[in-house]
Amino acid sequence: MPKKAAASDKDPFDDLPDDLLRRILYFLPGDDALQTCVLGTRWRDIWRDRTRLRFDYEDWSSPTFERYEKLANLIIHVRGNSPLTDCVIHHFDVVDNRGTFTCTKQLIEYVLECRVKRLVVEPGLYHGELSLQPENYDDVPLSLDDRLISWYLMTIEFLYVVFEHSSLDFSDCPKLKTLTMRDCSIYVRRIVSESLKHLQILDECAFPEQSRIQIYTPRLISLDLWCGDGSSEGLTPLLEKMPLLETAFVTIGHMCLDYCECNDTSCPCCDEESVLLNGLSNAVHLQLTAAPKMNVVGATVTQETIEQPILCASLLVVKIGCRKIDQGVREILKILSTCGVLYKQISIKERWLHWDSSSSDSD
Repeated sequence: MPKKAAASDKDPFDDLPDDLLRRILYFLPGDDALQTCVLGTRWRDIWRDRTRLRFDYEDWSSPTFERYEKLANLIIHVRGNSPLTDCVIHHFDVVDNRGTFTCTKQLIEYVLECRVKRLVVEPGLYHGELSLQPENYDDVPLSLDDRLISWYLMTIEFLYVVFEHSSLDFSDCPKLKTLTMRDCSIYVRRIVSESLKHLQILDECAFPEQSRIQIYTPRLISLDLWCGDGSSEGLTPLLEKMPLLETAFVTIGHMCLDYCECNDTSCPCCDEESVLLNGLSNAVHLQLTAAPKMNVVGATVTQETIEQPILCASLLVVKIGCRKIDQGVREILKILSTCGVLYKQISIKERWLHWDSSSSDSD
């Protein structure tokens, strides 16, 4: 009868390479991955050296607010300030401590100290979800007032965040290249970054109703801007000069406050600055989509009230889709002609369009 092999105290994972152990940790929920630290110093070192973190309680084994907060603090304590390349943070608020987002803001400060290169801040669960004790949870947007400071941050993605301070200034993030904001409330006077190359303001972002946000991004290469889309109102931002801009997609929806019903050129709203898009003047590929009766003009009014065209001869082909060739289309043709765009470069197609189709599409 064969003898049974003697039990061994050797860790069955000892013979596995570090890369394979990292792969195992990759597929574990965040809290379970943290618990592997008790298996030995090798596991702890491998876990601590992970360059990607995801604070996502939906992915954790027992997602409750109290456990999430304790584990987040434990991760900070055990991991230290080892460098990060990528981090996703789910933000949420609780009724008992409403409006503070203490844990979320602490995590943002922590990952910036870890020299994170890509940071995603997005909301957690909404009312009606069961896995985060809904009696203690409220659907409140994260309010960020503190200025981000990082010499390493290159990409930021914000979802469902409120900005209410005077300026969204990224001057202290000199390597920032990409900024994306979705479903955010952007109640600031200026957005500033001299290093930014790609800017996306998408979905139902809300803008100020009494004044325009000034966007100063002189090194921007690509822009994707939605204003007045869905249920969010506000005035279209003022785009300052973008001499390196190559591609721009601008959508001005029916909720934008640059809307005018009167069709009267003497109307005060038609005589204002309206949609100030002079920053698009160097774009090679430009797609502009506007709802009907949107007061879109091709000039900006400076303090000296000198009119300057928004488009220039950088455009090679211009395609205009409209319901019919009316006075508005003729005004666009006049502006294009003034800017050096030849009529042979322009094609006009009459078609029935909903507001969110391309009522003016320029390449």
